[in-house]
Amino acid sequence: MELLPYQQQVLDDLADFLRHLEQRGNLKDAFQAFWHQRSVARPEPYQQSIPRVPHVCIKVPTGGGKTFIAANAIHTVFEALNIYRRKAPRAVVWLVPSNAILDQTLNALSDPGHPYRRKLDSLFSGRVAVYAKDTLLQGAGFNAAAVHEQLNIFVLSYASFRTGNKEGRKAYQENPNLDGFVRQMDPAEVLAETDESALINVIRSMKPLCIVDESHNARSKLSLEMLENFNPGLILDLTATPRTKSNIISYVDAAQLKTYHMVKLPVIVYNHRSAKEVVSNAIQLRNNLEKQATTEKEAGGDYIRPIVLVQAESKTGKEDRSTFEDIKKRLLHLGIAKEEIAIKTAKINELKNQDLLSPTCPIRYIITVNALKEGWDCPFAYILATVANRHSQVDVEQIVGRVLRQPYARRQHQNLLNNSYVLASSADFLGTLDKIVAGLNQAGFSRRDVRAAEVAEPSTEPDAEQGQESGGSRGTVSQPGLFDVPLTPQDSETKGAAQSLAPLETTPLEKTDEGNGQGNLPPGGLDNAADNLVAGMLEHAEAQSRKYEEQAGQDNAQGIAEEVREKMHDFTISGPFQEQLAALRLPRFYIRVPGMSLFEDTFLLNKEELLKGFRLGQADSRIDFQTIRDDAYQIDLEEVGDHDYRPSFWKLGSTTRERLVEYLIALPPESRKQQVARRLCDLIGNMYPIADQEVKKYVRRIFEDMSSEQIHDCLEREYSYRDKIKAKIRELAAEYAETLFYQWLDADKILLQEDYILPDSIHPLETAPAVPKSLYEAEGRLNNWEAKVINEVANLDNILFWHKIIERKGFCINGFLNHYPDFLIRTRNGTTLLLEAKGDDRDNSDSARKLKLGRAWAAKAGNAFRYFMVFDSKEVEGAYRLEELLTVVGGL
Repeated sequence: MELLPYQQQVLDDLADFLRHLEQRGNLKDAFQAFWHQRSVARPEPYQQSIPRVPHVCIKVPTGGGKTFIAANAIHTVFEALNIYRRKAPRAVVWLVPSNAILDQTLNALSDPGHPYRRKLDSLFSGRVAVYAKDTLLQGAGFNAAAVHEQLNIFVLSYASFRTGNKEGRKAYQENPNLDGFVRQMDPAEVLAETDESALINVIRSMKPLCIVDESHNARSKLSLEMLENFNPGLILDLTATPRTKSNIISYVDAAQLKTYHMVKLPVIVYNHRSAKEVVSNAIQLRNNLEKQATTEKEAGGDYIRPIVLVQAESKTGKEDRSTFEDIKKRLLHLGIAKEEIAIKTAKINELKNQDLLSPTCPIRYIITVNALKEGWDCPFAYILATVANRHSQVDVEQIVGRVLRQPYARRQHQNLLNNSYVLASSADFLGTLDKIVAGLNQAGFSRRDVRAAEVAEPSTEPDAEQGQESGGSRGTVSQPGLFDVPLTPQDSETKGAAQSLAPLETTPLEKTDEGNGQGNLPPGGLDNAADNLVAGMLEHAEAQSRKYEEQAGQDNAQGIAEEVREKMHDFTISGPFQEQLAALRLPRFYIRVPGMSLFEDTFLLNKEELLKGFRLGQADSRIDFQTIRDDAYQIDLEEVGDHDYRPSFWKLGSTTRERLVEYLIALPPESRKQQVARRLCDLIGNMYPIADQEVKKYVRRIFEDMSSEQIHDCLEREYSYRDKIKAKIRELAAEYAETLFYQWLDADKILLQEDYILPDSIHPLETAPAVPKSLYEAEGRLNNWEAKVINEVANLDNILFWHKIIERKGFCINGFLNHYPDFLIRTRNGTTLLLEAKGDDRDNSDSARKLKLGRAWAAKAGNAFRYFMVFDSKEVEGAYRLEELLTVVGGL
């Protein structure tokens, strides 16, 4: 199981924040610098919950893979912490809010065959131990020697360490099973009024990473006290709905989840006139979806058996079995087989020992109230049918997220299988929609992820008072209660009411003339009117799904979460240029992949693809370290800012460092080399996409021939050695990727496709002075040379507009490196220019590579695209001086 791009971005954000913290040593400053680097002009101030402990949050909607991200984040965090702390074991306190999620997480992390555990084993060389609280209290397989040799994960519930209950107090009591840990403890870190051997003190001594799942449930005073008692090195919150005062460092947007087929969006909502109609249409809709799923399977696709969650109405907050039985009778009456129906409530569990994903499982309908609200995920759940009296309050908030996960995290060819559905019957449709949106909010989504319609045609079935059922060729059934609700005049007055609910797509559904002939109901189970109505629902769902996917693709291209955008400068395209941009598509490099069909597939080129065959362990390991002998690298960070924000552990103290050097020098020569090589690998950290094992092999080779004097010098200047080695690795990787890129380009394995659309708005942190003909209302900051160049170019008569490309955020030429030219320029005759402006003081080794790449891009793109590099006075082959550039560009 590999990380999806948005999941990798979350880890990159976390690593970047930790780098800012390393450089500044101050939480407040690091947090602000982190967001300024992302063009957020008005970041929220850092909120200190526990003095001197970094406490950050990641926002991931339901279905986005929070647990998998967290498993990978453990490695990212310990890469940073290992630079500063060498003796403490690698320990993780993984906190969850409920027993259901506790069991789910514990099983996933403990099972050697589960993807989460396999990933942890890969990251930590198979040395991973996972403990529940009972195991820790008993000391079973948990001892002072073993914890230093492995990653230790303690999966605990919030309540299990809160001192306000009996179960929580066990962790604060004397425990002879843990006496072996006492000798390793610093007495100063023992919690007041507790015995040294108490489990809480054992965990405190490890200074663990605390991962707080569903962290919005852990914001109370008691919860923060519990977290502080763990003496954490860092706290990482995971939630779909961060509370105020959360220090969010990464947002995952719903558009990204849709793009990578993690969720079924949009949620298509239909309002009906009665509970009977909800059930009837849920059956017909489900049958249509199953027919499409069968078609998908026959074409070689996945097995999917769409499931309806029938949400019963709660009777004064109590579980009423008669309500569930009424629904079950209704389903049976409409031809549903008994074995296809299961009830799951707080007291009844007919899902026990059922594998809902198995092709042998018959269940297609699950009747519940809100027992599935957490710790339960079945991607075959497609339809939430809320069954309540017409004028009852509909409480869907806790369960609407249960239908969101996409089966197999793959897009299905039958597009209706890529959406989820909610069917309700409410006189207050707007109020019901508000509750559905509230449920989506709890899952990390928003109003834009919903499309709603009112089923407003008059009913063709007789009133329930007359004792007849929908489509009733099976005779009459007397069922007082849930389904015997007489229709009232106001039931038909809601037609079109939802149309005013902006920004949802809300339209009344009209009955279609022809049914689609799908479904497998028995004769007489539903009449033609119901069949036609469902056909209209499906047609509406198809249209809304396509519209949503188009919008999600645009949002994803921007790469900016809705919450972040509010805190950024926002400059839109100037009015005169909007029409000219409608057809502009910038070419990017794609890799050609021969398909199994008559057509070829392509995907966007990235450097990772070029480095798949790179073997760093076998590359040149000669590095000149003589140039750093006089380098006085500053180990201790300068004291800055408010000391309350400064993490106490975030630098290696001089005394600790001296002891570490003495220890390493005292080792035998071979052991010393191994330990120092390992230390340098820790400092180098992740060099994705180069595998950690390749980096380790390479570093070991560097140290093989080092003398004792060189090893000692490395210990004295380890950061300088680290920088030298990383620079060498980057250079070797760049050379390999460049060579392969041009080979593939010559072999037509790489081609250009015009696909990049300029965004409607940009968000620079700092803006440029006014220069005529700028594309946006304001452009990003310019240095003196850039300002001079673009002012001269913009004043040429043939220039239509110009745009300052923002580094790492705007358009790039995606070759063996991602080259972001300084400017995009458009001439009046439709020629598009990319221009890199290099001041003489800013020339670097990448200039020649960028120039060669840019010219290769222009050659492949055709005559409508050009690339130029301009210097002030330096002579660089293939580049222009400014006066030469103006002559060439002025003639286009």
